[in-house]
Amino acid sequence: MGHAVRISFENSPRNFIVRHLLAAVFAASALFIVTGTAAAESVSSLHYSNYVNDFAHVLSDQTVSDLDDVCLQLNQKARAQVAVVTINSLDGSDIESYSVDLYKRWGIGNKATNRGALILLAVKDHKYRYEVAMGWNPSFPTERLGASGVKRFRS
Repeated sequence: MGHAVRISFENSPRNFIVRHLLAAVFAASALFIVTGTAAAESVSSLHYSNYVNDFAHVLSDQTVSDLDDVCLQLNQKARAQVAVVTINSLDGSDIESYSVDLYKRWGIGNKATNRGALILLAVKDHKYRYEVAMGWNPSFPTERLGASGVKRFRS
């Protein structure tokens, strides 16, 4: 029997979004204990296929399915699009430019609400970054996401 992802909308939208984005980041944090020898991917070579795009091939099928379910529900109920992306390496590029380029190239986010987020994990580089659209700011506490992610990824 598969795992069901249940999302409660009884809490505030801010708590809902933070809780599920953090869950996505933490679920993918296992990436950083994996080492690989695959080549880096350029932004232009990456093609969006679903909410979770595991180009580094480090997430289990169940993790991808669970994260896709969470992202789908965010899109349907909160009108917010989230993309979780794993890559092998930045190959010397800085992660900020890479993530901004990818966010813009894919057009992540609901155009009506301006709610979108990209969570990018560069496995071999042991780096992550998130981009959050203005529709979530200033109520979206990015400092909380950043602090939690840094603590988790350093271990």
